[in-house]
Amino acid sequence: MGSGRYGVIGDIVVWILGAFACGWLAARFLGLDVTGLNFTSVALAVVGAIVVIALFRALSPGRRRI
Repeated sequence: MGSGRYGVIGDIVVWILGAFACGWLAARFLGLDVTGLNFTSVALAVVGAIVVIALFRALSPGRRRI
């Protein structure tokens, strides 16, 4: 975290967006209950955040492609 061009605050915002997006997708398409603080909700939030931050870093201009 913090090594992207967005800085620490930008990375945190991207992590939050990824967590919300993954939670919404899981509830919508997989029928999972992602309300409250439980293992499923936390695991989905972490996975979504990692995927979105990886996409942002891979697609940002001027960065080396993976």
